[in-house]
Amino acid sequence: MGPTAYAQRPPRVATHIDSLRAARSPALGDVYPATFTLVGGRRVSAFLTGIEPCYVERIECYERHPSQLPAPPLKALSIDRIEKMELAGHHYESLRLNGKLLGLMAESLTGAGPVALFGYYKVKNGFPIIIPLPLPGAAIFIPTEGHNKYFWYVRQPGGELLEVLRDSYSFAREMSVFFIGASEMAAQIKAKAPKHRFEDLPTLVQAYNARAAVK
Repeated sequence: MGPTAYAQRPPRVATHIDSLRAARSPALGDVYPATFTLVGGRRVSAFLTGIEPCYVERIECYERHPSQLPAPPLKALSIDRIEKMELAGHHYESLRLNGKLLGLMAESLTGAGPVALFGYYKVKNGFPIIIPLPLPGAAIFIPTEGHNKYFWYVRQPGGELLEVLRDSYSFAREMSVFFIGASEMAAQIKAKAPKHRFEDLPTLVQAYNARAAVK
């Protein structure tokens, strides 16, 4: 068959399956593959229709891509069953404090580095929302309307999750020990120096991890 005949070939006719798939697409929006590591170590693949900064109590997902037919049912996976989740390059962990699950899966805000940082603030209805990690040297932005308080959690490699206390005395006492691997930083925290306080924790963690990366 010559090139002219090929060019005049009639276009493919849409099937009923194509029509159903197209009709579903606008409602689905973006779909992202996820991998859950469940309690006990089993890994499970799934699909989510969005990326949230954190998840509370459960995660809604599909076992198969939701555009497939027959359409898979939407399922809810309890946070208490999950240890970790990888979602489109984002790393989440189910937070556990003093051995107790918090019912919250939050994204690690620091990426690579020895110290992991998680943070969220509680709005009036009690729903936790992640706090964006600022660039080095930038001021942390925490909304002042509609929330009660915000929380930071940190963890050293192989260590337990630690809630960072907000009062200046406790912060200076505990974080000067936590960051003892960077003696100058630890001394500044202990002295309650400017830019070494509770509200500066994200940039302190970034600086600590950057220092560890060049060792």
